[in-house]
Parts: sequence; structure tokens; C-alpha cells
Amino acid sequence: MNCFQFSHSNTFKCRHKDYCRNEGSCFPDNFYAKGIVLTFNDILRYEIRRFRTRVEQPMSIKISIFITMFMFGLGFIHEILSYLTFRRKNSRKVGCGPGNLKWSTTATTIIGNGYGSGFNQLSLPTGLFIEPKTQILYVSDNSNNRIQKRYPNGEIKTAAGQADGTGGTTPNTLSNPVDAFADENENVFVADWNNQRIQFWKKNAKTGKTIAGNGSRGEALNEFSYPSTVLLDSKKNIIVADTQNQRITRWSSVYDPKTSTGTIMAGGNGGGLNPDQLNNPFSFYYDEPNQIFYISNHDSHSITQWFIGDYEPHYIYAGIPGRYGNSSAQLFYPEGITLDKYGNLYVSDCQNHRIQMFCPNSVFGITIAGTGQPGNGSNELTYPSDVAFDSELNLYVSDTFNSRIQKFQRIQ
Repeated sequence: MNCFQFSHSNTFKCRHKDYCRNEGSCFPDNFYAKGIVLTFNDILRYEIRRFRTRVEQPMSIKISIFITMFMFGLGFIHEILSYLTFRRKNSRKVGCGPGNLKWSTTATTIIGNGYGSGFNQLSLPTGLFIEPKTQILYVSDNSNNRIQKRYPNGEIKTAAGQADGTGGTTPNTLSNPVDAFADENENVFVADWNNQRIQFWKKNAKTGKTIAGNGSRGEALNEFSYPSTVLLDSKKNIIVADTQNQRITRWSSVYDPKTSTGTIMAGGNGGGLNPDQLNNPFSFYYDEPNQIFYISNHDSHSITQWFIGDYEPHYIYAGIPGRYGNSSAQLFYPEGITLDKYGNLYVSDCQNHRIQMFCPNSVFGITIAGTGQPGNGSNELTYPSDVAFDSELNLYVSDTFNSRIQKFQRIQ
């Protein structure tokens, strides 16, 4: 396993299609990038179909070529500016947002003393959550089948699951939990991945209870197919990324195992690249005041901006749907995401081994952590799966295959 791999995938096949002579022809004609319609050829600089001569090219293709050159020029300028901005050896400075953000390029390990199940060890950690009031850091210690919490003073405890890493299907165990959310009273809500349920663990409890899902994998509204992200809204409704059902669902805080079902808030139209579809949504950020989801479409290599209850097209906020890569405009199996108070989007670009920052209204990301290559140095990441910030905007990364949590200090 590298980044999360799902059995479900959507591909466009060229077989038996006479008109489909190159890879670019097999994909939808366009997508929305911040409200601007661009073709895949525009962004990726694919060659014009070889079967058309120059005289036969319509005006739309000439426009596409112009846009392609324009985008290439922007990208080139962007890379030069990025280099000039980031050339200070030990920090990276980002000019967008009123915070004028800057982080150290080297990190401190705050949890993870080698791979294992000891109290200060982790085994393939995934989700991160920092509770805003208490500043307690919660870590989904995936292969240890537990949720660990780290207090601001450095003390580490097990918040859910068994401290020794024992997994299972009983109420007092978890099975590969991917994400957790907590309230200020240290009660924990867990996306119990393999058990197809959301579990609630009170502070210091020895066992949890199911508050969403019925423990069976399925596509009915009372079931999950691998829940990967969980949070509570201001009304204490439970919101879940139901990954392989291609949807985000909301559950009432009052749970009855016989009658409770989820309500679809986003997706639910099968997996794919169309504007009304998700593609293995692994994580999301919920902008509740504006009723907007930012959704990490793992298998589309993109982030979707989804307006709840809006029948207008949903927009691609980052990445290029269906096109993985390592350019500043591309992602490769994105996983955890978050936004800061300035509206900047942060993405765990898992298979690119980096954390990308997308400033508002920019299709180009800026690498703020990692080198783009796997490694275990203090400036390197290996398949990072989530990202979070504390109250001082220090950056925390779940460095999954190094089994550690890295803290990149914000530089004032």
C-alpha cells in the first residue's frame, strides 16, 4: 500500500471507438477551474488530433492553442517567482493572504519514535485533528487500530481503541480508523474504516458506541462503504465522507440503530469526472457559514468546490480531474485537506510526497512541505495523508509511511 488504493475506479477506454485516437480524446471536453472553462488540452498541452490538418482547425482550437501558450507562460513566470520567493535556505514564504505566511522547511517530530505500538510510536498514521479550544492533537493511528491524543504539554494518551493496538469489530475495538474528530470535552468521533461505522468514545471510556452506520458495507442510506472523514457541524450533526459510495452524508446526533439514516449533502451520483460526481472522496473541509464543501477527490486527483443545495456546476478548485502529475497545477492522489482563515487551501498531495498550498483564485499550488521525493529526513515526507494547523498556524503533517507526525514551525 502506498497512498490509499480503492477497488473502485473510473476509466475512459478507447477500445472500439474509431474517433478516439489519442488519450486526450477519451476524457470529457471541459471542466471548470474557478469558473473558467478550459479544455484538458489547454492545461496539459496535449497535441491537437493528428487527423486534422491546420486548415481544418476551427476557431475553438486556435483559441485553445492561444490559451495553452498563455497558461504555459503563467506557469513559467510562477516557477521563477516561486524560486525567488523561496530561496532563503531554511524557510518558505508565501505572499498570498494577509498573513504573509512562512514556515520552516525542516520539521520536528512530535509523535513517532519509530514504527510500533508503544505510547510514543505510530503505525501508518492517517487523519489529524487539532481541537480549537484545547489545542489537543488527535491522530488516527491506522495500523495500530487506535486514536492517540497529544496534549500541548507533550503528554500522549490513547483516546479510542485499545492502547496495545488490538483491532476488532467489538464496541471496545477499532479496525484501521482513518480519521477522528473531537469536542472540547475530549469526546471522540471515529471513522472506523473497516468496520463501516462511526464510533463515539467519551473521555476515558473503555468502549465506544456506534452513532452512524450499521457495521455492514453497503450503499443504502443507513450504511457506509469505507467512511474516511468525520466531523460535527454547529448543530452537532455528524458529517461523513462515505468514500466508495461517492457521497458526503449528514446524520442526526440522535442515533437509533433501527431507523437512523444519512442524508446526502454532496455526490451520490456514482463515481466519475462529471460536475455532479465525486470520485472516491477521501476528505473534505466544511465551510459551514457559506455552505460550501471542499472535497478531496482521491481518484480524480483534484479538489472540488461543492455548493450545497446549488444546482449550478460545481467547480474544480485545485488539480486537473483525471490527470495526475507533479507540476504545480497537478495533484497525485490527494488526501487530507484544510483551509486557513485567509482562504488558502492546503492539500496532502500523497503520492507526490508534498503539501501544496493553493492561494485563493490560483490554479497553481505552492509546495510548503516536502521535497516531492520520498524520504525520512527532517525536510522530507513519504506518502503524507493529512495536514492540520494549530492556533498559531504551525503546520502539522501526518507523515504516513515514516510513521510520524511532523511539525513545521511558522516563522513570524
